[in-house]
Amino acid sequence: MASSPAGCSTSASRSSRPRRWLLALSAVLLAAAVWTLALTVLFATNIPPALAATAGIARLGLKKLIAKTLALGLLFTAAFTLAAVTSFKHARGTEKVEVLT
Repeated sequence: MASSPAGCSTSASRSSRPRRWLLALSAVLLAAAVWTLALTVLFATNIPPALAATAGIARLGLKKLIAKTLALGLLFTAAFTLAAVTSFKHARGTEKVEVLT
């Protein structure tokens, strides 16, 4: 078996690969959060015309739909942001992840 020279370690390059992967993942998650927030704001700009175009019992259903859509848009934005921050911290090594057994 060949031994590596003193001071050289192959584990350093192997440990940097997961970190690069996590940095890429956190960037994708952050982009998803920004995209979700942008689409939620775009949806919110269409609320006044939609409410003006409805009357009676249809307006109640529309208000429920609007509330659910806005809530989900904000919750998904928060979840993507939390996942991005957590993966970035883990990639930097500032957060320890506990594995439940």
